[in-house]
Amino acid sequence: MADFNRVILAGRLTDDPRKFESEHSVCFFALAVGHRYRDKVGNKVKDEIHFFDVVCFGSVADSVLKFMFKGSPVIVEGRLQQLRKDNEDGTKTSKISVAASSVIFLPDTKDRANGQG
Repeated sequence: MADFNRVILAGRLTDDPRKFESEHSVCFFALAVGHRYRDKVGNKVKDEIHFFDVVCFGSVADSVLKFMFKGSPVIVEGRLQQLRKDNEDGTKTSKISVAASSVIFLPDTKDRANGQG
């Protein structure tokens, strides 16, 4: 069996992207992704919002830093990565984030619906 690690998410940036100072272009941002479902008990439509940390490299990072800001709608394609850390107190922590291979900038239909843009 071959391993496979691919994720595609569509959502909005929760804040302006942050540049990581290094010799290569690297940036970070958080993505809010909505999920709508029907509650089995009350049969009511409910909304959830999930938050994902995204890291970009190279020309993808450069484009995100240049054109994206808080609230920008995007599609992110990449892979999941697990960051593990051994803490000074002997405990271990783990965090899953998305390493983006591409970020597609979307038109902001939210503004158009309000008569803006």
